[in-house]
Amino acid sequence: MPYIALIAALAATVGGAAALAAWVGSLLWIFVGTKLVTTLIPGVPAFFLPLTEVPAGARYGAIVMSIAAVAVVTHTGKLHAGFIRARQREEEAASEVHTSRIEAQALEASLRTTMNRMATERTTMTILAEQLKRLQSFDQNEVYQATLSSVRLLTGATSCVIYRFHEEHLKLERTAVWPARHAERYALSLPVASSLEGHVVRTGALFSLRQLVEHPQLRSLDQNNTVICVPVVVRNRTWGVLTIGRIPFLKYTEYAEKALQVTAALAAPALENALPMVSVERDGVPLNDSADSTDTASVRPFEELRKHLESTLVQAERLDYQVSMLLVELSSALDFDGQLALSSVVGNALGGVTGNSTTIFHYQSPNQIVLVTVSTGVEATGYLLLRITELVTGQAWTVDEETVLPEAVVGFATSTTCGYDADQFFRRSEQILALQRQEFGPHV
Repeated sequence: MPYIALIAALAATVGGAAALAAWVGSLLWIFVGTKLVTTLIPGVPAFFLPLTEVPAGARYGAIVMSIAAVAVVTHTGKLHAGFIRARQREEEAASEVHTSRIEAQALEASLRTTMNRMATERTTMTILAEQLKRLQSFDQNEVYQATLSSVRLLTGATSCVIYRFHEEHLKLERTAVWPARHAERYALSLPVASSLEGHVVRTGALFSLRQLVEHPQLRSLDQNNTVICVPVVVRNRTWGVLTIGRIPFLKYTEYAEKALQVTAALAAPALENALPMVSVERDGVPLNDSADSTDTASVRPFEELRKHLESTLVQAERLDYQVSMLLVELSSALDFDGQLALSSVVGNALGGVTGNSTTIFHYQSPNQIVLVTVSTGVEATGYLLLRITELVTGQAWTVDEETVLPEAVVGFATSTTCGYDADQFFRRSEQILALQRQEFGPHV
């Protein structure tokens, strides 16, 4: 029983394999070893005795020693294996620390990059917000520049252009280019039939250069300086086309295409409502001294006013456009001829800066002129009224070598309040002029 108990204890302590080895070894020693040694080797020491002559303590001592040896070897192996595993864990921990350090450095670099990008984007968004505020202006040049600046900020384009579509001529007219030094790259006008911009007008869909692979028939169209172009649509009609002519390769992405579409949608109302106004002075030269103040525009006689107004109202009603008429009265100390001359000088100068959408006429009195303009919204009338007042009263005018500082009183009428009736336009503008005259004093 003690023998069996020792074997069981060994099995529980160091495992079944070690216990089996100790048991087999002890049996071989007890039953075979002693007899074999004494038979093969005469004169062996006396402690090699037959089993019957070996005291019980010695027999069990041999078993205990075998068990102890097996236990020591087994535990030593386990300790060695544990040491190896500990070394491996230490190496893995060191590797993880190194990897974590590298990841931390990468995260730090990524954070710096993200912070720099956020700062850049914050600055870009601030500038973009300023550009979008400029789109609220009715000044055509300012709206054009704000639109092109928005394209540059949103897409990263290095060159872009705006084309205006003229349905009556089936042509696209170049209205603005950024930067100005690239103006020679873009044609002043493009035919709708043979240009990619014209293709955009006809289809109402975005064009991107990558489409030439999918649609080889587009290769026959003029592809010069056209990477991406989108239609500018107002009230379901194509106003024009916004084109990117140059863009870095890494910036040419689907995002750039969508950003250009967003810009066109945001700018569309402003582009249509904008009036071709400029500041009081162009390049430092007063309007009445500019070389083209009398060459580019002229004040038409009063007799042509009614016919022009009626024709304009008919076309505007058909197209659902707004018509505005401003009756400007100039107050000065000049005589009849001087007042007539002043009206002509001021009218010619205004005609040179208000563009083709505005026509200027003499009115019944020599110091009165009329501006008839077409736009898409009544807001343009208020803007034009303020700008005309600024342009007229903001500088001195020269008439027959005499300097004049006139004051201006303005009456106005719009198709919103008068419908498309010419008589209502005349009546309304004269009524408001009379009220303004009473408010600001009699004219001279």
